[in-house]
Amino acid sequence: MVFHVAEYYQAAVNSTTFVAVNTVTDQVLTQNTAGNAYQVPSGLNYLAGAYGDGADLTGFQIQTPSLLQKLGFYHSIEPVDNTAAAVISTSIPFTDMFDHPLSLAVAENLQAAVTTSGSSTVWLTVFLESSPMGNKLANPVPANAQVETILATSSTTLTAHAWSLCTLTLAQQLQAGTYALVGMRAESAKCLAARVAFAGGGFRPGCIGANSVYGMDSGAPPGRFRYGNSGVWGYFNNQTIPQIEFFSSAADTSETVFLDVYQVAGTA
Repeated sequence: MVFHVAEYYQAAVNSTTFVAVNTVTDQVLTQNTAGNAYQVPSGLNYLAGAYGDGADLTGFQIQTPSLLQKLGFYHSIEPVDNTAAAVISTSIPFTDMFDHPLSLAVAENLQAAVTTSGSSTVWLTVFLESSPMGNKLANPVPANAQVETILATSSTTLTAHAWSLCTLTLAQQLQAGTYALVGMRAESAKCLAARVAFAGGGFRPGCIGANSVYGMDSGAPPGRFRYGNSGVWGYFNNQTIPQIEFFSSAADTSETVFLDVYQVAGTA
């Protein structure tokens, strides 16, 4: 059980009524033929959070048939970020539902729809979870875990408005053993989101992006995506360092990642 980060992106959205935004090619999720919905996968059918960014963005809804049937309306995401398009702003209006995720129907279409006050490029980040109790409770960090933060970098040229896979160079070598990843901060000049690609595949947990100054963990207390506040994301060993996928609004060439980890008991 874990969670997964999905992206929607579209240029020149201009609509005062809700319109579905295009999906971004995802290595895990299946897209519909129209390119404006993901199919909710088995084992990942809980809405855990969302973030919307766009200069003229005025409204954001998560739209699925099951939500409309159960509630009589679609789920609104509020507030949205229309203060600094194309880059993470000083105050990130993230809708956090991780501890009380909303149930979705397996195999239904998951659309992210928006309204705008003018022609606007729109970036939408959606988080899906595998457990109705939330990943923090389903995969808790042990109370006695010694969580440490590892610095890593990459010099990958990102593809704007697409997931770009980055191989990390660690600042120091890890001791031999197995590690649990329990949080992350991912920085690049125009990073909007980032997620982890563990060796062996599977869902890709991640975080809202950051630049060198701002991010969800810039203030106190630390944000949802640091130090175990969203549970255990996955496991790796010193020979299988995970790769990180960045989603950026520009072709950034320098990435910095801080990985919050603890060494699993019983390893060398």
